[in-house]
Amino acid sequence: MAYITQLFKKLDKEKMSEQEVMHRQNDKIFVFILVLSAVVIAIDYALIIKFIDMIKNL
Repeated sequence: MAYITQLFKKLDKEKMSEQEVMHRQNDKIFVFILVLSAVVIAIDYALIIKFIDMIKNL
């Protein structure tokens, strides 16, 4: 984690080429998609568990 923060601080100080800027933007989008996917999977799991509990109670 410390390595990543140091890398971002280093990149902020230096002038970045267009390609580096695109890579950073793509990385941010990728991380956002991963987090969003994890949230959706967690919600789906909770709904499935609740549905199974409802079926057991019938």
